[in-house]
Amino acid sequence: MTRPRQAPAQGRVKALDVAATGGEHGPERAIGFNHRIGGTSYRSGGLVGKWLKKGTTWWKDRHQTHLWHTELLGYDEQLVNPGEPATLAALLRNGVRSGDTVTGAITFKELERVSRWAEHASHIGWDGDTRVSYTLTLSPSGLVSGVRSTFTLAAGLDELVGKIVHVDTRYERWGGMVPIKAPDPRKTTSELCVEKLCKWRLPG
Repeated sequence: MTRPRQAPAQGRVKALDVAATGGEHGPERAIGFNHRIGGTSYRSGGLVGKWLKKGTTWWKDRHQTHLWHTELLGYDEQLVNPGEPATLAALLRNGVRSGDTVTGAITFKELERVSRWAEHASHIGWDGDTRVSYTLTLSPSGLVSGVRSTFTLAAGLDELVGKIVHVDTRYERWGGMVPIKAPDPRKTTSELCVEKLCKWRLPG
């Protein structure tokens, strides 16, 4: 399950704080700033948590690919982001409402057209015809309080082909001011230790 918080600025997402309570590599959290190339992200727990240098709990990175797409939290991240007005409109348009839920399906290709979040997803571009089935849960005030989505990976790494991904996300504190701060720099590193090789960085 993921619990995202987004801090908007002039109608766009300025910062992001996402926590996953479950997934392939266990609990994980990511904080990101600046929705563009060169934006800074911080990642803790999960797979990266196993590669952090002793005494640190956060990995700092400036590679956009680790800030706004599904590799952020493994392959269990939520592709469907109702925080984007154009995406929400597409989900409502493709879905059928019954009481406080909206159910429907949308393809990767359709998501990529309307969603910047999905545009940067590692799944997008593999097979544009892949369909994401979703259920939106609406609060009494009409805001989205939950999203459940399911899709099957039809392309990509051999070990992932055919994998069915189920993601259940809860949204809260819509309309309020959300403070998102960078982690304590004393607990942060820009280097990872992979297979006993430290000072390891991504190229770029």
